[in-house]
Amino acid sequence: MSEDASEQLMKAHIAALRGDPQIQTFCGQRVYDYLPRNTVEPYIVYHITDSNEWDTTTENGEEHAVYIHVWDDKEGSKRARQIMQRVYDLLHDVTSYSLTDHVLVNCRRVSRAMEREGQHYHGIGLFRAVTEEA
Repeated sequence: MSEDASEQLMKAHIAALRGDPQIQTFCGQRVYDYLPRNTVEPYIVYHITDSNEWDTTTENGEEHAVYIHVWDDKEGSKRARQIMQRVYDLLHDVTSYSLTDHVLVNCRRVSRAMEREGQHYHGIGLFRAVTEEA
């Protein structure tokens, strides 16, 4: 049984983020789809909250709500904002990621926010990704 589109999309995006030299400079390999205990900041958490079908009579596809959470404990929000910008550069309007039996039609950031929570900065980016069966 093949993986669903959201699983394939998540694996491709996380691999791209972990493989990027700038993200590595900021976060090392700390890009997750869950948060391991005692994780050192900064780090990125990737999360798909919803996947909705948009099938037609000729095509099958899904629209995915992808949240990227950046956490940083450095004073000031500059580094967290730099990480958020690099995530944008790697995911927004980039469709070249290889999925097994789906195609990434588009991926666009639709919103972003930066919050301060105590001594931590929390950047949130919401991306809308559309996939269809290959």
